[in-house]
Amino acid sequence: MHSLTTSASRQRAMLTLAGAIAMATDADRVFAQERLGATRYVVAAPTIERWSFGDGLLQTTLRGDTVRLGSATQLSLPVAAEIWFGDRWQLGVAAAFVDERVSLDATDPGIGVSEYRLNDVTDVKVAFTAHVIPDRFLVTLGLNAAPGGTELDPEEIEAVRVFAAPALSVGVPSLGLGNAATAGVVYARKLGAWGMALGGSYEHRTGSTPLVIASGLPALDFNPSDAVHLSLGTEGLVGPHAMTAGVSVDVFSDDQYSSGGQRITSARTRLGPILTGEWQLRVATQRLRELAVYVTDRYRMRYSRAGTKVPESSANYLDVGANGVAPLSPRTGLVMGVVLRHQTGAGADSAVASAAARVGGATVGLRYQRGNYTLEPLVRAQLGRFDTGIATSDVRNLVASIALTRRF
Repeated sequence: MHSLTTSASRQRAMLTLAGAIAMATDADRVFAQERLGATRYVVAAPTIERWSFGDGLLQTTLRGDTVRLGSATQLSLPVAAEIWFGDRWQLGVAAAFVDERVSLDATDPGIGVSEYRLNDVTDVKVAFTAHVIPDRFLVTLGLNAAPGGTELDPEEIEAVRVFAAPALSVGVPSLGLGNAATAGVVYARKLGAWGMALGGSYEHRTGSTPLVIASGLPALDFNPSDAVHLSLGTEGLVGPHAMTAGVSVDVFSDDQYSSGGQRITSARTRLGPILTGEWQLRVATQRLRELAVYVTDRYRMRYSRAGTKVPESSANYLDVGANGVAPLSPRTGLVMGVVLRHQTGAGADSAVASAAARVGGATVGLRYQRGNYTLEPLVRAQLGRFDTGIATSDVRNLVASIALTRRF
C-alpha cells in the first residue's frame, strides 16, 4: 500500500502540474482565440485531435506495468460566453465536453483493457469581474466546479495521465482540478507611453477523492494545494508596432493525502513554483490584417515529497510562434500560424506527462465574418519527437476544428 500511495502522490503532482500548464500554453489554439474581457460573445468550437506515436511509446502505469501507447484521440466541444451588465460588471463562463481514447498495442495486464477511455464534462469555470475603477482597478471572483464528479477509475486515470501531458498540448486538457474558488485584483496605470498592470490572486481548492488506483484498494482522500498567482505586465508601442511583455509566478501549498481518516505524511507533495515569461509583438503591416509573433517560456522548479526535493523533477517549456491573417475578401481571411515547442521534461518520472518534447507545427484555416458572426474552420499538423526516459518515439498530430462566435 505504501509504494502504491507514494506512486499515486507522485503521479498526482505531475498531473496537477501538467493540467495547469496545458491549460495555459499554446497561443494559437482555436479556443484560446476568444479571451474573457475582449467583448460580449458566445463561442463553440467542436474539435477532433489525434496523436500517433509511431511504433509505440512506452509508459509505466500507476500499478508498475509497462504499456505501449499507439495513439491518443480527443473529441471535444468547448463552449464559452461573456456577458456584461452595464459598463462595470462582467461575467464569463467556460466548459467543455470531451471524449478521449488512448489505444494500446496490447492489453494492459493490470486492468485488462486495450484502450483507455474517458468521457465527461470538464470543470465549469465561472469568473465575475468588477471594474471598480474602469481601466485602472479590477476585482475578480472565480469559481471552478466539477459537475462530472471527482472520482476516477483506473482506466480513466490512465487516460488523464496521457491527455494532461504538456507534450501533447491538447486543446481541452482532461484533468479536472476539482471544486475551487479564486479571488484576485488587478491594478493598471500608464507610465509615459506604456501601460503597466500588476495582478495577484489566491485560489482555494476543496478536498476530493480522485484517486482509485485499483479494485481492492481504498480510495485516497485528496486535499489539493492552494495556489497564489502574481503577475506583472506591460504594453506599449515600439515604432508602429504594439508590444506586450509579462512575467508571473505561481506558488503552491502542500497536496495532502489520507486513507481511512489517517493522514499519509509520506505522500505529502508540493509543486515547485512556476515562473513564466511572455512576450508578443503585434506587427503593423498593410499586407496582412493581423500578424503577431510570440515567445512563452515556463520554468517549473523541483517539487517535493514528504518535505524533500525530488531530483530531476524541474522542467522548462518553451513556445515560439507566429500567427497571421491575410485578406482574401472583405469578409474572408486566410488564417496561418507556425509554432515550435521545446520541453525538457522531468527525469523523475517516465510518463508522457513528464516527457521531453521537440515539436513543430503549422496551422491553416479561414476566418469568415458576417455581421456579428465569425466562422473559423482550422486544420493543424505537428511533427516531433517525445522522450519519456524509458523510450523515444516520433510523433504526429492532426487537429481539425470549426469555431462559431456570436458577438453582441
